[in-house]
Amino acid sequence: MTTSTHRYYGYELVLQRKSDDRYQVTIFDPRGKRTALTGVHLERHGALVEASQYINQIPAKRRASLLID
Repeated sequence: MTTSTHRYYGYELVLQRKSDDRYQVTIFDPRGKRTALTGVHLERHGALVEASQYINQIPAKRRASLLID
């Protein structure tokens, strides 16, 4: 398994290449806590796109929870 690390808005994305050329990303928040794991994708780009979409939704979820509380 091959890995590479990327940063996106303070989050760390650990891209893992599985033995069968499939990719998955583990997402760590700015404090180093694992927050999510993407699905398995056939291409590297797809895994990173899913991870970035997850991170982009975080501020909206926070705002929504503040409005509900």
